[in-house]
Amino acid sequence: MPARVALLMAEVVGCRPRIWRRLAVKEAIGLPKLHACLQYVFGWSDYQTHAFAVGEMQYGNPVTRSERSVADDRAVTLRDLSLAVGKRMIYGYHFGEGWLVSLRVERFVAPERGRRYPLCLGGERAGPPEACGGMAGFHALLRGLKDPQSKTAAHWRALLGYDFEPDAFSCETMNAGLRQLGK
Repeated sequence: MPARVALLMAEVVGCRPRIWRRLAVKEAIGLPKLHACLQYVFGWSDYQTHAFAVGEMQYGNPVTRSERSVADDRAVTLRDLSLAVGKRMIYGYHFGEGWLVSLRVERFVAPERGRRYPLCLGGERAGPPEACGGMAGFHALLRGLKDPQSKTAAHWRALLGYDFEPDAFSCETMNAGLRQLGK
């Protein structure tokens, strides 16, 4: 099969306003590298467990317990998942209070000569801080930041350890980091 590039729409499930990234990745990308790409483009630090859910199967940090079975993702590529255009998989990160990212295949294209992949083609807003208490905490953070001088905003800045800019996004910044992952 000739090499193809998958155009993926990645959207953090449940965030309002919407947080998304459009990514171009080679179909031969391994799931660990796709995991690293998602960590980077959403601003996360990879200190929690993750899994990709495709139908009934889950791939990620291998574990077998009565409530969960996750197959090792180290030898699995995007191509191995046989995702068709329009199909979705879910990337879960930081189980429990964490994050779900819907990944939908928009289309497959031929790789462009001289173009390096993975590549971020677009997006909106900063990814939610991974340790803000999940979706409820994130929405509370957004409400608190509406008045930057408030005690609530100061509380969130102290809790996070930095000034979170919810509308910050730059394809150039994303691609500079993704180039480092591609090495």
